[in-house]
Amino acid sequence: MSTEEGQLLHIEESNEEVILIHEIYCKLKNINKYNQEVDELEFDGTNLSTWKSETETAVFLMMNVSDYWDSKGPAKDSMVELAIDKCTLHIIYSTINKKLRELTRKCKYAHDTVVCKSC
Repeated sequence: MSTEEGQLLHIEESNEEVILIHEIYCKLKNINKYNQEVDELEFDGTNLSTWKSETETAVFLMMNVSDYWDSKGPAKDSMVELAIDKCTLHIIYSTINKKLRELTRKCKYAHDTVVCKSC
């Protein structure tokens, strides 16, 4: 493969990422459509298992990501994974008890909210 072909391939991959990220963020406008079936996570966490299952379904419906909570979290060098994580944070914040929002406000990534040290 020539250098020029390699550069074109990289540009095509970058364009595909940009399009995918745009599609993900466009879905964020309709977040309520995806998280309407998610019951609010109680402050005491008594419904954590159910809440995680319901948020995982919302993430799948919104961004076509399976088994979100079983993943390691976003690769810090993947713009697509970071966009998915940011949208997942929106799902989380819109479905947790108000007091929990205060505790998880400083969490940078969605996975951090479940293991938040300040909880």
